[in-house]
Amino acid sequence: MKIRNGFVSNSSSSSFCLYGVCIDHGELVTAYDDVPRDEEEKPTDCTYEMCESIASAYGLTYTHDGESQCYYFGKGYSSAPDDMTFGEFRKLTKEAVSKFTSIDCRHIIEETY
Repeated sequence: MKIRNGFVSNSSSSSFCLYGVCIDHGELVTAYDDVPRDEEEKPTDCTYEMCESIASAYGLTYTHDGESQCYYFGKGYSSAPDDMTFGEFRKLTKEAVSKFTSIDCRHIIEETY
């Protein structure tokens, strides 16, 4: 998949695209409880740490929508090799996401800041 990484001269913001799944806080807690960790590690109730732990464990990226309390987990398009098709990319992402939730990937998240 080809992604343009060059500078856009008329843009003053940063953006990214993510293909993945949206989970609510309850699903986030359940997914975090299932993350493999050392026995001496204590579970946390810090949302940031839960998101970081889930993303790291399953090789994903995440973002949070503060308005709807939705946590998006998936893979960014820039992580796909140039020769990968979108279908292959979706399959790879779905496999990673399915390790912690049964919710199907169907979101394309675009963020700009």
